Amino acid sequence: YGGIFATKVSQIRKRSTKTWDKLEESLSRADNLEEGHFAERLWASLLVKPLTRKVMDQLDSRGKPVKCEGQLQWYCGVLALLD
Repeated sequence: YGGIFATKVSQIRKRSTKTWDKLEESLSRADNLEEGHFAERLWASLLVKPLTRKVMDQLDSRGKPVKCEGQLQWYCGVLALLD
């Protein structure tokens, strides 16, 4: 993760000021917080452009069972989309 990402200002503005204020407050208490590790993983969900209904339907229609064991468990979502 590394704390590096890019987004458009419009995606930042889609969240309320209260959301950003609360996030800043939780991260301001000290350095190297557990909250910081969680925040790094939240950026994508906070700033991503939502999928269209068409794309979601396409993804749903491609889903099929995939056996996810061992090292494959981390790639299960990706593998489910492969032909």
